[in-house]
Amino acid sequence: MLKGTSATEEARKHMSEARRGHPISEETRLARLGRHISDETKAKMSAAQKGKFVSEETKAKMSLAQKGHPVSDETRAKQSLVRKGKKQTIEWRRHISEAHMGEKSHCWKGGLTKEGTHIRNGMEYAIWRTSVFTRDDYTCQKCGAHSEKGHAVTLEAHHMDSFADFPEERLDIRNGITFCEKCHLELHRRYGMIHNRKWQTDEFLETGEGQEGT
Repeated sequence: MLKGTSATEEARKHMSEARRGHPISEETRLARLGRHISDETKAKMSAAQKGKFVSEETKAKMSLAQKGHPVSDETRAKQSLVRKGKKQTIEWRRHISEAHMGEKSHCWKGGLTKEGTHIRNGMEYAIWRTSVFTRDDYTCQKCGAHSEKGHAVTLEAHHMDSFADFPEERLDIRNGITFCEKCHLELHRRYGMIHNRKWQTDEFLETGEGQEGT
């Protein structure tokens, strides 16, 4: 094919079929490794892939092809460098989380994980927890403890109405409150670990001094 000309879809298919059964030699593979791809070419390759749907069968084949080919430390370093400074949006993080949920996860063991654990490890729960902390200014609502330079405080988001008993309120920010680790433990020491209710949190906030986190 002449340089600068573009192959038709039919021609590409024909070339692809012609190459099947003819593995690339080690010499050719090594020669390709040293090639430098220009930014312009990368942009064209990226644009060419946009909108293309990859079937589950193809994904499975790609995954299988990668098995047994460990990624070198040099490659990992390059991948890390490329990702540095790139802030992922909540939508993207949610997309990645959903893409690895359930049977899609490499840790899948046939649905053995309890529903509660599954939710607590999910992106929606992480967003709920961060939202509770943000609303409470990352400060314990019992003792007022918060992290500052040279003094770190472990914060936890507490479900005022029990996580197990009120599934409809699990991700409701109004049902969450920020406590430092020590105050959170004290609340559960007084009222138990299960069947908690909002009135207990109200009573806890009104009585006694906090445990001020360290």
